[in-house]
Amino acid sequence: MNKTDRKGISSFRNVSDLRIQFYCEYRLFLKQLHGGTSSEASRGGTRLHSKIAVEVSKSAANRTILILLLVIIIISAIFWIWM
Repeated sequence: MNKTDRKGISSFRNVSDLRIQFYCEYRLFLKQLHGGTSSEASRGGTRLHSKIAVEVSKSAANRTILILLLVIIIISAIFWIWM
């Protein structure tokens, strides 16, 4: 394919595109070779991510309660001052 046939297609390929493509193909090869087994490090990482997700959701719930409480206090203060 010469440059006139490409029409808008860059003549260069992004290096990360090639790396990602190779990674996916190699990962598929390893999965076929070893099966879908996971290592202890992989299972530990999954547990860590799950633990962090639970902590973040608890933190978000606490933050929501505090914001709601603050809004109620401000509205109550406005009504108390107004009346």
